[in-house]
Amino acid sequence: MFEAIALMMCAIAVAMVIYPLSKKAEVAERSDEEIFLRGQMDDIDARIDAATGDTSVLQEERAEIGRRLLRAVNKGDSRVEPKPVGRGGLTVVSVLSILIIPVASAAIYFTQGAPGTPDAPLSARLGAGELGELPIEQLVARAEDQLKTNPDDLRGWKVLERVYARMGRRSDQQNALVQIIRLDGETADRLALLAELRASEIDNIITTQGKELLLRARALEPDNIRANFMLAIAAEQEGDFPAAIAGFESLLARAEKGSALEPVLTERIARLRQQANLPAAPGMPKLDAETVEQTAQMPQADRSQFIRSMVDRLAARLDEAPQDGDGWQRLINAQLVLKDFDAASASLDRARKLFSNDTELLTKLNVLDTRLKTERAENQ
Repeated sequence: MFEAIALMMCAIAVAMVIYPLSKKAEVAERSDEEIFLRGQMDDIDARIDAATGDTSVLQEERAEIGRRLLRAVNKGDSRVEPKPVGRGGLTVVSVLSILIIPVASAAIYFTQGAPGTPDAPLSARLGAGELGELPIEQLVARAEDQLKTNPDDLRGWKVLERVYARMGRRSDQQNALVQIIRLDGETADRLALLAELRASEIDNIITTQGKELLLRARALEPDNIRANFMLAIAAEQEGDFPAAIAGFESLLARAEKGSALEPVLTERIARLRQQANLPAAPGMPKLDAETVEQTAQMPQADRSQFIRSMVDRLAARLDEAPQDGDGWQRLINAQLVLKDFDAASASLDRARKLFSNDTELLTKLNVLDTRLKTERAENQ
């Protein structure tokens, strides 16, 4: 069926080439009057161009000749004499058309349009001129369709990931990054960026899974700035201010003078130091640097027990003096670290009731609530 349609289309194409050539060409001859009048018109035009004074008389004369010329043409005085095309020339053109059109069509079809011909890589198509002229939305849609049929096109995923980043499509960028890691393996930058993208979807909360990605990134590249910065943020969100301060100070020591990162780190360190140096309340001893170091060297079970005892003392103190917003935040963070989600939920409910008129604190509690829901879902 397809072959019959293709032959028919080739026959039509050949006929469309040969038919105009087979007709007799027509060559028009001008009448003597028309030739004479056109000569007069050219003469007057030359006189008008050469004139330096008034040319109104010449213009009137030219208009009169123009009217006479128009009448001469409309009279049908022009005669047409047919001149046939030579038979030899027509035969050569016909033979060439019959040979070239089908052969060229078949060659183009089998190299470019056959159903079994594999698609060109997405990266090559993105560089094509016609695609470069498309709006960015259409270009991305076409690239997405091509990657559905060719999901192992690494360069295509890399191009699309950068485009998603410029467009602010973080969820799609995250998916593209997962595909890049699948095809090309993990790097510190890729893992850290993936953790950042996942955190951006939940109010920048770094979950347990996100922290695991960051730790893997740091294992691959210990000095990776993004991974270390986000791990320090994770420590801050968990209420581990000494670890957060240490992380930020380590980055600051390696930051270039005058870099954009320097004021950000300085501000965070100052704020965290202020929070960590709040006066210690009765029953809640303040940890000095030596105690923090000893805690870090404890076995996991002993460290968890130590943290739980601190949490219990903080909870008891808040029962006696509940008007401590920072204390409630530290308690909820610590309960989340211990994965005591029921206790964290109860503390959140109580803190919201106590500080229902404190808009700033309620906003911070909402962030903790988001983290609670996310980590509870991950651990189910």
